[in-house]
Amino acid sequence: MKKIIKIAVLSLLLVSCATGERIIANRVGIYNSSSSVINIELGETGRPLEKITIPKGETWLSPNFHANPVIKVKTGNQTVIYTLSKSNYYMIYWNESDRRWDVQKTTDR
Repeated sequence: MKKIIKIAVLSLLLVSCATGERIIANRVGIYNSSSSVINIELGETGRPLEKITIPKGETWLSPNFHANPVIKVKTGNQTVIYTLSKSNYYMIYWNESDRRWDVQKTTDR
């Protein structure tokens, strides 16, 4: 029983990001690991996506989502689109082999 309680508590509280805010179950954190400002689109499937600018080296925390959000990141005429899982952090990075911006789940903030 104690193990179940510990797991429940840990799933509700994740490590603080650089701004000191805690990510909660209905949010995602997006870390811009690049030396450039990155523009993304983020939102729930079937709804208009919000345009967001993330400064270099910064972590941005989303508003609350009811469903897992979708992220779009454009590089020239290429666009990557992923469904993210709430309560996680993701990193935007330069994918050298594909020559485009990309997104991956991370523990970096």
